Amino acid sequence: MENDDLINFDKHTPKGAELIVCMTDTIIHLDSKEKVALLLNKVYEALEPGGKCVLTFRDLTGELIELDRFLPVKSDENIIFTCFLEYEPETVKVHDLVYRKTAGTWQLYKSFYRKLRLSKQWVETNLSSCRFTGIDSEINQGLVKIIAVK
Repeated sequence: MENDDLINFDKHTPKGAELIVCMTDTIIHLDSKEKVALLLNKVYEALEPGGKCVLTFRDLTGELIELDRFLPVKSDENIIFTCFLEYEPETVKVHDLVYRKTAGTWQLYKSFYRKLRLSKQWVETNLSSCRFTGIDSEINQGLVKIIAVK
């Protein structure tokens, strides 16, 4: 299998799919809302009539403030992993700080990436624009789940 951009999934998928699933923040890792809209349109085109699209992602439209922007991810005797969230107008800049103990010495590894701030309503509107029908959605503890039918 070759590596490719998610936007090009249709080059690797035959037309007439019964189900297309995009789970756990995958769409909010895309570069822009325009790319998300393009992806949703390509998903619609790839589905068979009556086919379903299932999406899940975190709703990052609300902002955590002050110390609540520090999120513990994992810790044990050899690793301490914390994220820090920095809110921008269209994205959240996620900073990863990982302390890893190797041979008794702690080393710091750091990186960052951006996630889009998509609302449930924005995604629903764009699914409707792509001609999806039967859009059913819910938010549970900040996780959005949407099922749309072609």
